[in-house]
Amino acid sequence: TKGGERSFTMASTTVKALGCCGVRVRVGRHGTRGAHAGTTQARAHDVPRAHAKAKAEAMPTRGNLHQGAGASPMTAAHASAVGGHPACGHGHRRGVCVCARAASAAGSPSRSQSSSWWQRKWDARQGIPACVAWGFHRSSRRVHAKGKAEADPWHAAKVETTDAVGLDRVRLVLEVGRDAAEGHTAAGQFVQVRVASPSQQDLKPAYMALANPPTSDASSSSSQSRFEMVVKRNDGTAGVVCDLKRGDTLDVSDVIGKGFGLKEAHPAGTRPNVLLFATGTGIAPIRALISSGDLDIPNRKDVQLYYGFKNNDYCAYSEEIATWERMGINVVPVMSEPPSSWRGETGYVQDVFARRNEQSPLQDPAGTVAVVAGQPQVTEAVNAIFKEAKVPDGRVLTNF
Repeated sequence: TKGGERSFTMASTTVKALGCCGVRVRVGRHGTRGAHAGTTQARAHDVPRAHAKAKAEAMPTRGNLHQGAGASPMTAAHASAVGGHPACGHGHRRGVCVCARAASAAGSPSRSQSSSWWQRKWDARQGIPACVAWGFHRSSRRVHAKGKAEADPWHAAKVETTDAVGLDRVRLVLEVGRDAAEGHTAAGQFVQVRVASPSQQDLKPAYMALANPPTSDASSSSSQSRFEMVVKRNDGTAGVVCDLKRGDTLDVSDVIGKGFGLKEAHPAGTRPNVLLFATGTGIAPIRALISSGDLDIPNRKDVQLYYGFKNNDYCAYSEEIATWERMGINVVPVMSEPPSSWRGETGYVQDVFARRNEQSPLQDPAGTVAVVAGQPQVTEAVNAIFKEAKVPDGRVLTNF
């Protein structure tokens, strides 16, 4: 490689070793590390002349790439330099290793001889592809440069119960297993949900807040492997999830977020007044907070819940409102489209709170905290009201 140039081709990736200047990689459709669709050029680490030569000579050719166990391995150093997988050195695209054929020739199921099969997304119901077994599939085994593997962030789940809680929303209870549930440690956390059906592969995952209390607060061992959520129907993933029946399967992600953090940052001894705001399906994480015991209601002076919904046909957990009131929560239902017989509050929760605050201003701004789940306009309005009432900053908690 002294001042010269040598080219090697591996699948759709062309590598040019340029003397002691390092390695320039022309990345094709199987390329990674900063590569985009089409062909781009990326400059790798500067390396000593001898190292560059050794890496160039270790590069497998297109001919021996697909010879299975007989294929020449690529060194980890070279793989790192050219942006390939540290285990095999080959490029990846969307988690599919281009060494799949080599792996299949070395003993994978006969079905894997069809190269198109390797392009499918991993699906637990189809079994594990051979390149996963060999440690090359990044979508189900994330491999770092040091070769350490991480667990798949997605978990298979099964619908245990499903029931309508409004004209356009459904309450689901999912059996997710202990591995998925152990990440649920705080009220207000959420997960992503995707439909496992191959016919729905183009749908993007949807975010769903968890309505059940954290695993550590579950009342029974069986509850410690279940997630509950309220899903509002739409034309995307949520709409498909609403149509699922008992026994159907889907995927849920690892638990996401820190939760509301009420108990840790605002204990009852310093924040005796808690204002809860929930709109629509935002009642789900608020319900998780109430069920978790983090509110510590007996030791608070005043706990209020402003719950906004269109009317009784769109009110999730309406059957639990009486229980919440017996616990000591002052529930203020607010209907935006009430029936003629309704005599309660109407409009939007932030407007009702503003009107009540004008009539009876906050008596203890320093001892007040709010928890909001739902429309962002509610968060903005409560922040504005708190600022005017001289409530210290950072007293409006959300779960995002």
